[in-house]
Amino acid sequence: MSGRHSHVDPVQRRQRALIGVGAAVAAVALAGTIAVVGTGGEEPEAACGPEVTVRVAAAPAIAPTVREIVAADGGAALGRCATATITAVAATELADADLSTDSPALWVPDSAVRVDQLAARSPGGAVRTLGVLASSPLVVAGNPEAVARMTGSPTGETAEVSWKRVLAGGTPVAVADPETTTEGLSAITTLQTLSGTPAGTAPPLTLVRSFVGLSRAVVPTAETAKVLTSASADGPVMLTTEQAVLAHNREAGAARVVAAYPAEGTTLLEYPVARVRRPQEPAGTDDAAGRLARLLLGPAAAGTVQRAGFRGADGSPPAGPDGGGTRLPSPTRLPEPSPELAEDALRTWSAVTLESRMLTVIDVSGSMKDDGGNGRTRVELARDAARQALAIYPDSAEIGLWAFSVRQTPGTDWVPLVDLGPVGGEVGGVSRRALLQRAATALPSRVKGGTGLYDTTLAAFRAVRNSYEPGRVNAVVLLTDGRNEDDPEGIDLPTLLRTLRTEFERSQPVPIITVGMGPEADMATLRRISVLTGGKAYRALDPQDIETVFLDAMVQRRCRPTCD
Repeated sequence: MSGRHSHVDPVQRRQRALIGVGAAVAAVALAGTIAVVGTGGEEPEAACGPEVTVRVAAAPAIAPTVREIVAADGGAALGRCATATITAVAATELADADLSTDSPALWVPDSAVRVDQLAARSPGGAVRTLGVLASSPLVVAGNPEAVARMTGSPTGETAEVSWKRVLAGGTPVAVADPETTTEGLSAITTLQTLSGTPAGTAPPLTLVRSFVGLSRAVVPTAETAKVLTSASADGPVMLTTEQAVLAHNREAGAARVVAAYPAEGTTLLEYPVARVRRPQEPAGTDDAAGRLARLLLGPAAAGTVQRAGFRGADGSPPAGPDGGGTRLPSPTRLPEPSPELAEDALRTWSAVTLESRMLTVIDVSGSMKDDGGNGRTRVELARDAARQALAIYPDSAEIGLWAFSVRQTPGTDWVPLVDLGPVGGEVGGVSRRALLQRAATALPSRVKGGTGLYDTTLAAFRAVRNSYEPGRVNAVVLLTDGRNEDDPEGIDLPTLLRTLRTEFERSQPVPIITVGMGPEADMATLRRISVLTGGKAYRALDPQDIETVFLDAMVQRRCRPTCD
């Protein structure tokens, strides 16, 4: 996933990843392509016109089935002077292809949404769905013991499980990368659909929390089989297709995995057959492509589709006496998401999974000993919040921790406790995550003095800006319960705001996210600081508010530095 964190507009970048990654089909066609020469059946020799090649691009999961259908026909459907080449191409590699120069005549992706995306930017009806070849529902798959624990079924075999239970955290859950696979995109879009969140609206934090959990175990689609093969009693389970489960279980010597079906309903991945017309395509292409499409959508293809583990377009079950670890009745189907909803889900995913570089700055002035709620002082609340937030971020995130009051050290109001660096890295033989936990735990012992807010804010901003790392979200998160109480030698508010305005660079933004803890926090000032740098100010009056702050701050990445 190189380049996924370049700092140019993360929303546009991830939408480009959704709609396509690049993509000339000719480059992909060099590998995994087979050719079938038409025979024309009983056509007389004189009927032969110019030779035509019908290029077919199919999603990797369905490509072998397409090849088998065409090969079984022996080329009769093509006509004697036509050849078909069938290539396995990921949908993301074609959905942004240049139709004027290089596109297949027929496309069999793994979602109708992909066809809609290509059709939306194609003039004159150049892309048209002719029918649906196959389908496969999204299921929860894994080792029978792991699935049994999740579902409460004695064996886990073909049981139902709620999406809430899947995401509860008791069993690790893997998902294919939503940025590059329809399978993964379907998983996060399903969660957004079930959350009741319309496209274009802010996602609820429950959805964000679910995305954070899933982001811990993302695998390329090529490794889905590897995850299923290594499935063990202690997990993880995987969100994948029913067909992937069947294909795995039918491999000789494969350790059996089972599928659980979401009780609330699930997404059905469909494999439509689409005609893609290229300007000035060779004569005879339309006729040959039409013949081939009718073969794929005809009754002769149905048996091949179901033997490969797919359901029919109508949901008819895969072939086999017991479904091979799946159940035969079709599961409840959720409504097909709109392209806008899919893009919105990916935008939220993009925000959640952007690599972080965050300096956390926590107030340890005397007033932080005051009651913070639920029997804890404010500094204890800040301590627990820092430890909880640390658990959200992966080892690849870069995090540092400062404490501040007035003259924490002889020369400054702040003291660096842990320098910015990878959470999974080591400092002097000790993991940075352990050092951060240890430093957060010791915060109550540092409480003293007044609130050196302005000098500390500027110093933290400059520390992150001067060490800015492209490709990450560089930010300051500052928690305080009061207002500036610095000595006369410190800067005043106008100086702070003027300096931030001068030094802030939109090309390398460093948002300051401020959290006012308790009723005495100077929220008006905190808002001015945050707005000026493209961040956001929060008030935390309850211990649970802090987790909300960090989750919402993740969502705010969808629009920074231009959030309202």
